[in-house]
Amino acid sequence: MQEYIEGIHLAKYIKVSQRNETAARLIMHSLVRGLQYLHKVGVAHRDIKLENIMLEFRGDFVTPKYIDFGLSKVLLRA
Repeated sequence: MQEYIEGIHLAKYIKVSQRNETAARLIMHSLVRGLQYLHKVGVAHRDIKLENIMLEFRGDFVTPKYIDFGLSKVLLRA
């Protein structure tokens, strides 16, 4: 499934934004939870970098999303 994400890459956000600890903590918490979910369902992204994380802005909320699953691997469980 493909989804259009209107936002910016995390790399660009770091360069152009006024960062604060609270915002960074919330973004990192969401990223870790997303990664935990991917691993729980047996997906290894294998190309996590700033350019493969998009930030979607809706009002006061920022939602980080992993993108570019071209190198990902589905892990089979016995």
